[in-house]
Amino acid sequence: MTYPFIESDGSITTRIVEELNTLNIINVSPTGVLSTDVPSTGVDEGTATGIYRVSIDSVFDPASGDSFTYSFDFGNDGSFEVIDVSSSSAPIPAEALLADGPLTVRGIVSDQDGGSSEYTTTFIVNDVAPVIALSGEESAQEGSVYELSISFSDSGTTDGDITFYIDWDDGTAIEEVSSAGRTSPITVQHTFQDDSDALTISVTAEDDKGTYDSFTKVVDVANVDPVLADTLVAKNDSGISLVIEGDTVALTGSFTDAGEKDSFRLVVNWGDNTGDDERPLDVGATDFRVVHEYKNDGSYTIEATLFDDDGGTSETRSVVILVNNGVPVVAYTFDPSPVDEGTTVSLTGFITDPGVVDTHSILIEWGDGNTSAPTVVNGTFSATHVYADDNPTSTTGDDFDIVVTATDQADPFSTGDNTQTITVNNVAPNLFEPLSNATTIATAKAIGEAVTVTATFEDPAGVSDIYTATIDWGDGTTTTANGTYDSTTGFGTVTATRAYSARDIYDIEIYVEDDDGGLSLTESTFAVVGDYTNTVPVVDDQTFSVDENSTTGTVVGTLAATDDGALTYQLTELPKLLAMTATSDGPVDGLPAEDVALAITINSGLPSETSLTIDLLLSDADLADNTTLGDLASDINSRIAAAGIGGLLRASADGDINGNEVLGKLSIGGVDDSVIRLSITGGESLGFEATQNAGKGEPTEAPEFTIDPDTGEITVNEELLDAETTQSFTLLATVTDFWGASDTALVTIHVNDLSEFAPHLQLPAAVFEVDEFSVNGTVITTAIVTDDDIADSIAFSLEPVDTPFTIDEITGVISVSDSSALDFDITPQFEITVIATDAGGLTDERDITINLLELTRLDQGLLSETRATSSAWTSSEFLAEIDPSKQTGYVLGDARDTRQAIPWAGIDRLVVTFAEDVSNRFDNFEFVVKGINVPEYALAELPQYDPSNQSATLKLASTIDADRLCLCIRDSANGDSFSMSFGVLPGDINGDGTVSVTDVGFLRNSLGFFVGDTSYTAFADMDANGVISVSDIGPLRSSLGQFLPDGDACSSSTNWVRVGDANYDVSRDGFLSPIDVLLIVNQLNRSSENGEGEGEDWSNNLDVNTDGVISPIDALLLINELNRQKTAFDDFGNGGAPLAEGEGESDAAFAALHFELGEMVDLSWLEEENRKRRGGAR
Repeated sequence: MTYPFIESDGSITTRIVEELNTLNIINVSPTGVLSTDVPSTGVDEGTATGIYRVSIDSVFDPASGDSFTYSFDFGNDGSFEVIDVSSSSAPIPAEALLADGPLTVRGIVSDQDGGSSEYTTTFIVNDVAPVIALSGEESAQEGSVYELSISFSDSGTTDGDITFYIDWDDGTAIEEVSSAGRTSPITVQHTFQDDSDALTISVTAEDDKGTYDSFTKVVDVANVDPVLADTLVAKNDSGISLVIEGDTVALTGSFTDAGEKDSFRLVVNWGDNTGDDERPLDVGATDFRVVHEYKNDGSYTIEATLFDDDGGTSETRSVVILVNNGVPVVAYTFDPSPVDEGTTVSLTGFITDPGVVDTHSILIEWGDGNTSAPTVVNGTFSATHVYADDNPTSTTGDDFDIVVTATDQADPFSTGDNTQTITVNNVAPNLFEPLSNATTIATAKAIGEAVTVTATFEDPAGVSDIYTATIDWGDGTTTTANGTYDSTTGFGTVTATRAYSARDIYDIEIYVEDDDGGLSLTESTFAVVGDYTNTVPVVDDQTFSVDENSTTGTVVGTLAATDDGALTYQLTELPKLLAMTATSDGPVDGLPAEDVALAITINSGLPSETSLTIDLLLSDADLADNTTLGDLASDINSRIAAAGIGGLLRASADGDINGNEVLGKLSIGGVDDSVIRLSITGGESLGFEATQNAGKGEPTEAPEFTIDPDTGEITVNEELLDAETTQSFTLLATVTDFWGASDTALVTIHVNDLSEFAPHLQLPAAVFEVDEFSVNGTVITTAIVTDDDIADSIAFSLEPVDTPFTIDEITGVISVSDSSALDFDITPQFEITVIATDAGGLTDERDITINLLELTRLDQGLLSETRATSSAWTSSEFLAEIDPSKQTGYVLGDARDTRQAIPWAGIDRLVVTFAEDVSNRFDNFEFVVKGINVPEYALAELPQYDPSNQSATLKLASTIDADRLCLCIRDSANGDSFSMSFGVLPGDINGDGTVSVTDVGFLRNSLGFFVGDTSYTAFADMDANGVISVSDIGPLRSSLGQFLPDGDACSSSTNWVRVGDANYDVSRDGFLSPIDVLLIVNQLNRSSENGEGEGEDWSNNLDVNTDGVISPIDALLLINELNRQKTAFDDFGNGGAPLAEGEGESDAAFAALHFELGEMVDLSWLEEENRKRRGGAR
């Protein structure tokens, strides 16, 4: 091969040279890319040929003219399925996709020069689940074989055998079936044990590659009816062949059912109208045994039907049972046994019968020829019978067989009987008190005259017995008489006569005997033969007493009565009192007929005796007929009401106050228990009957008491006496003598109240407080006690007894008794027991605590005592009586601590005595007197202090009427305070808090006594003149009806009046002098003339007591203060009393003023000034 080339020697000059050489050209193999269109997820095994392809793309070869061929090995096993084909792609054959797993394809591209390149690619052949189809019948029957066909195929020819898991959906275990040799289809058999709608059969396949989705088939399994065996057996449950009503019959049988899981109901109709008997049978049961009681005889067809739990029903099977009738059994008792003739025998019994629905009849044969056929109710019966006589005669008792027979009403041949024996005893005749026709003086028989005795008796045997009476006439003669018995009245009678030959009172005894030897008790009467006289007994009203709770037999007393012979005593309750009248003829046609006066006496001889007369003007109210009883009763009632006793008596027509019908008569009776006796006279023209103060019916014995009929001794009958219920009994005592004459009287028995119940003590609290050093008489509290005993007396006491407190043993008021012992620093608290003791020694007690309240020095002893007095008390004897030590006034809080108030009128001053001189601090003291009726008492002047007796006097502007008051004192400099309570009630002599006629009576009983007399009491000396006289009655009468108000004046607010608050220095010159008094007097004179002052205006300073008014009171206050300060200074060298330093300049003027005012201190000039001002004169 020749080819040119350029040669150069490195210089610029080149040259072209040609050279011939030999060139060997080497072939280059083509290249490409092997790929497939199989998705990345792989291809399913069994995919058909041509679905997916492989190809060699992007082939490159340097020789542009080369041609290419292609070969493909599917499986890369060296066996090419596609060889040297011109197409660069080839379909993946189905044969290569029969096994799952990775599949490698090798591809070769070759040119014509023998150059080639090969490549491989791998993709996944996916395993594919086998295809399954289920087939079989759409329905099945429980208990029958069901066949299921499973058809299947698998594209994976290399897969192993398939195993099938079958869930039959009926609760059985999962069934496993293998496909040996992969032969399809497979047939599987299964028996369903129970019916069910829409069972879903599920089949799941599994091979060596795994488990696949399930396939299902729905099958309906139908129920199959149970089959009840033809033969039922019914027989006596006890095993015997005969069945009697009341026996239990057992029914047995067997059955089958294709449903192995079915449960059953056996329904039996026993044929006796008891309804269907339903019995449950368990799952798996194949037979049954049920029982039933037949309550009545008869032939019965038993039918049985079986039901399973799915609604399947067997055919009904039946059997006939014969039930025989049972015999009734009768039982009974009777009472009493033995029984007396004539007494009712009560027989009760009951019937038992195996046939509980049977009904029966009863026949009772009493054994004396009588029978009874009582009605049977619910198997029970009862009857009564009276054996008129024991039989035969001449026996004390006889036996009778009682035969009771029960008969089945449906089967008269089915009977049962029971025989028992009863003994009937003879009863002796009962003889009543015989009657003699010669028992009174009036009915006495003459000697030789026949006495007749009649006896009445009763006997249960009645006319069945024969009766003989034996009479002992009391004179040694005994006779007999036959008795006759009246079957209509039920009584027998015996009559006998005897003529006595001598004067005497003969005791007659009689008894009756029946033909069975029964003897009555002997009864007696008497006969009066000859002439006799009698004295009527007398008994008066009497009163007794007896303790409550007395036992039975306790003697109350003996009734006193007088008579000439023995008496019979009776004690009864008071009868309702009646006075009876007959029908009045009355007026005719409305015309007045007669004016009748009735004299009525209620409770004659008693403290409550009332007598009055009422007039009746009889007229015909209806103007048509005679006056009716109703007219008369209405008239009497209106007159009784007008007389003011309508609540005691009442008249009624055709009836009495007891509600009894009394036709044709009018009665007047007591309608109030206070009416004990009633007597009416003057009504003879109206037909009033003679018997007065009489009750209707038999008297009633008093249940609480009894009286010995022979001695008259009254004793407690029953333990019913309770004074808390009834304090007294009023009873009617009747005494009767031998002849029947009687008298009555009222017996009052008081029941003495005993101490049975302990008192019940009450206090408003358990803890109390009181100021230390409280004055004696200060009330702490009041104990209240109740006692269920109606008249018990209670005494109060305290323990320990040595406390500074006391209790009023009657009122229960607890108060201070030793003020000096109430020292907070020594004993701040007291523990006390309050005791209430009744008359019987029974007690109740309460523990209380009294705490002391610590007070300031003013309370702790600065005050000595306080007195109440009056400017009108001028009798030195009187003052010495009430105030022996100082003769100033009544000491408040003294030992008279049971009193509630000061009883005198005119109290207008209080005198407070201090334990030490308080001159240097008195101006700081504040005072107030408060009350309930008067909230605050005005002072006539500021309190005045007298250092000579260390007392301050509070003069009130008015006297104190009835009121509870409080005196309050305070030291304004340090706040120390004191208060005390007291009362004023003019006329309250007895201290009960009210002025009443009791106080007047007390005063009247004290008239004429002087001070010094032992019977003189200052509390009744109303005018305080030292003698109790008629002059004291007037003030007392003017206070009648007044009383102490309720409340505590010390609890109200206090408007203090300070001593130092007075404007004494009127002139404001720094000194208290007569000039200050003259300024007030001049102002009063100017005011009386023209209403205003002249010169300098002093009006702001002239109101000394700061009450808003310039009056003579202001001058009086100033004069008193001048007097007080004058006596307080020893040196009169000063002319005035300085308000600050206690010094002045002109003691002569001060002394002169004091001398000149000597007559003025008695207020005469002030009274004159007031008179002038009121009259307008200067």
